[in-house]
Amino acid sequence: MSLQVLTELHEEVRRLFIAGSGMAAGDLRLRALQPKLEKLADAAPVLGRLAEGVRALVDSDAEGSPGRLLELGTLLHAVLYTQGRTGAPGELREAVADIPTGTTHVPYRKLKPLIDALTERGPGRLELIRSALEEGLFEDIRSHRPAVIALEDSYTETAEFVQEQVLPAIGARVVPLLLRELNLQGGKADGRRLLAIHRLRGPGDPSLYLTALAEGAAELQIAAASILGDYEDQEAALLEASRSRRKELREAALLALARIPSTKAADRLMECLASEKDAPLAVEPFRLSRDPDIMARVLAHAESLLAEFGGADKPEAGLITRMAAVVSSLGTKREKEVLSFLQKLLESPHFMKRETEEIQEEAAAHLLESGDPQALGFVESLHDKWNHGLISFALRAALRRLPPEAVYERYAPYLQEKNTAAAKELLQTIRRLTTGLSRIGDGYREARASQPWDERWLPLFIRLDEEELVCRFVPEAPDREATDYLLAKLESQGGRRGNNPAPLLTALFRMDKAPASEQLLHVIEQRTLAGSWWYIDYDLQRLLQELPASSSGRLEKLAAQAKNEGIRRALEEAALYARNKEHGPKGEADKGEGIES
Repeated sequence: MSLQVLTELHEEVRRLFIAGSGMAAGDLRLRALQPKLEKLADAAPVLGRLAEGVRALVDSDAEGSPGRLLELGTLLHAVLYTQGRTGAPGELREAVADIPTGTTHVPYRKLKPLIDALTERGPGRLELIRSALEEGLFEDIRSHRPAVIALEDSYTETAEFVQEQVLPAIGARVVPLLLRELNLQGGKADGRRLLAIHRLRGPGDPSLYLTALAEGAAELQIAAASILGDYEDQEAALLEASRSRRKELREAALLALARIPSTKAADRLMECLASEKDAPLAVEPFRLSRDPDIMARVLAHAESLLAEFGGADKPEAGLITRMAAVVSSLGTKREKEVLSFLQKLLESPHFMKRETEEIQEEAAAHLLESGDPQALGFVESLHDKWNHGLISFALRAALRRLPPEAVYERYAPYLQEKNTAAAKELLQTIRRLTTGLSRIGDGYREARASQPWDERWLPLFIRLDEEELVCRFVPEAPDREATDYLLAKLESQGGRRGNNPAPLLTALFRMDKAPASEQLLHVIEQRTLAGSWWYIDYDLQRLLQELPASSSGRLEKLAAQAKNEGIRRALEEAALYARNKEHGPKGEADKGEGIES
């Protein structure tokens, strides 16, 4: 009771210290406390002195109230101090912080943008985080919790960068923070936290991961399954997870089982490979499997599947799915037994049907990527088989093993009729293989040296009117037939919007820069005066830099006539670039040297 009265008196004295002692005279609140203090004076005489102090303060005038208030306050604080306790029950022990301490050597002004990038949203944050990692800002402990929060970032690339790069750089110091923030019923962010905890802790007690697998939300179960692949003694838990109803969990469990070299794990993978539902999920685990005998089991299974193709004119969808998974799983293997099976597959009439075209192409690609001379020879021999369905792969194999003239003599006849399926596939393949030939200078020469082509392809493409391929195959020397073809194409384009003259002009520059420069200026004049374009694309800007110094005057004149601000500015820059060539080394202006693509 006495403590409650003292507390009330303390509040009133504090109020008067703030409001001013002049408000104490006749104060009703203080007067109401006086009888309570007098009643308690019999038990504690000091409370009687407080009652007297209250009466003296209330009855004082304005001149005496400051002193009276100070005396009352001093006595009251002394009494309250004696009512406190300095001890505590129990044994005294040193407190251990669950969050480790660290240094804070970075000025907060420099650290604040990093903290904002980790905890807020907006563009450009990832680059700032990368720079901070390179500068070592994550050594400062104040960046650790924001880094943990960044695992929740809606921008996946940022969250994954923090998980894969930032947290490992911080090290085990951040594990307590990760554990504190971990929610087993959470989402992707908590899955990342669990993976980060395992990576920083290393193999040890798997109880946390087993709990997450058994009781956690979907994302936590997937993360836990992938972690338990490092614990061979947890094979049973993974085998059970591989039979989950959720596809993502089954896939994670199978990938984890692939890291366990045991018979049970291999048996489960084979069981999935034989299942239409799970066969696609078993592909990557088979590629990663550590079991030394599993490839032989896959090949035996593949042989049995191939035998099933002979049972019907049209193979079942389930059979095709299982064979596709088998071929994909063998994709990273280079053993002779694997290459022999793939060749056998592409020789089987029962398998080589329209329904299996995707598998055929994948098998041919595996043989091609193996680099094995015998496999390359086999793929090249497919150019005239199976209705030319694999002629694209055959051409690639031929380019790797035959001289350029032999490649031309073998495959040019297929282009005599441009509209056939084989011709269309060949032309499309050549386009994909020759993108590097669209350059000029060193870029063109490097592409030409890496893959030589016979000179007879150029007149063939001119005859077929394959404009794109003609532009790529023109040589670094004047060619009358090619020049006439390119000029005719430029003339047919006129100044119409939508046509791209850059490939044609690039090819002309490659053969002879003098007439090409004149033709480029003609195109620029034609389109500028007609107002038929809004901007000059990169390829044409690059060609403008190939113009000699003598073209600067015409470019300046065209810039003055341009109706579009962007065109005018681009032409002014090109004129300045050309004019600067006059001040370069002797002869530079005549060379017309420009940048390489």
